[in-house]
Amino acid sequence: ATLEVAENLARIQKTAPQAMLPKLSKALQRSILYLHKEAAKAIEIHKKHKTSPIGESLLRYLYICALTDIPRTANISYLIQQLQVHAGNYDLYTKALAARILTLYGKKNQAQNLTTSLLEHTVYSPEGGRGFDPSSRTWTRDSYRTGAHIALMEVLAESTDTTTLKEMAQWLMQSKRTQYWKQSGIATDAIYFLFNHYSTPLETPNTSFPSIIMNMKDGTSRVIVTEENMQQMATMGYIYETIQPKEQDQLPVSISLQPADQHMAFAAVHLKYTLPTRLVKARKAISQQTVLHKGDLVRVCYTIKANRDYDFVSLKAGRAACMEPVNTASGYTGQCYREVEDASCNYFFQHISKGTTWLEDSFTIDRTGTFSTAAPSLQCTYAPEFSARTAATSFKVKQ
Repeated sequence: ATLEVAENLARIQKTAPQAMLPKLSKALQRSILYLHKEAAKAIEIHKKHKTSPIGESLLRYLYICALTDIPRTANISYLIQQLQVHAGNYDLYTKALAARILTLYGKKNQAQNLTTSLLEHTVYSPEGGRGFDPSSRTWTRDSYRTGAHIALMEVLAESTDTTTLKEMAQWLMQSKRTQYWKQSGIATDAIYFLFNHYSTPLETPNTSFPSIIMNMKDGTSRVIVTEENMQQMATMGYIYETIQPKEQDQLPVSISLQPADQHMAFAAVHLKYTLPTRLVKARKAISQQTVLHKGDLVRVCYTIKANRDYDFVSLKAGRAACMEPVNTASGYTGQCYREVEDASCNYFFQHISKGTTWLEDSFTIDRTGTFSTAAPSLQCTYAPEFSARTAATSFKVKQ
């Protein structure tokens, strides 16, 4: 707890010294004195067992000392020397933290070597940006490697590699849209970095604002989000606009996003309409014609393929009128929370990992006829623009 408080106070003092009230300055001084004593004890123990690298707590202590410009003492010099020797033996988070510390202490060559090593564990996609490969997951400060990601971004911010930095900033923002950061320290790290290195159009003079433009069939255009919208403080950062065309010919032929100069912007378009279930098509074609019999037990398997880790995902699966769930009670299963409604079953996942996830449910057939299921749909609860669906399935039931 003392490390967290001292680190945040040191950042405030470094970034906005005018915000450091006397009470905060005194709290920082006392925290650093306490950390000096605890570090001295840990160093004495470490000197007796030099085979192991210095731990994360001592690394963060070094980071605080660098931020507050504390003169090098014998203990600080010892820690830097040990860090240079063992930096290559760390996991992703502590290696990124080591690179950040070595950069602050002027050891840029070694920091560059660590940075190169860390970047080899990253993957890039145009939509998601650059982030650590999920296969390199390490259970340190957080399972999403966000702490390592932000620490590496701080190192890159001191270099000339602006392209990689922008790609990693894109991943960070996309990550927050679909994932839940369990540790408050991760959110603090992200806010600190973004506050230091990025600004909104309102804070940058003579810059353009993002806009969304509808292009109509007759060649005219309509600006949905204007500069005036963005300048309103009540809507700064998020704007939602609902358009209800009365006739089909009033639908736009295309919608374009004009991003702001040197600022990140995200936009999504949701098209809502009604169709008979037999006309709903999958984004990837799926077809199945099966003859069933009254009394059959049917097992339905949903295959979910995720291109990244997602948090808070819901699956809505409408049932055919002849299908009754074997388990009619709502409740938690081993994978998710299952909600049984009159015409559908809804499944709520706290987390879906990158890769393929399978979900099964069992139903009984209780009547004859020709039936069709509704089209199952999958969606991020707090980022509905991330969604998927498959086709409805038709089948016949005989006696």
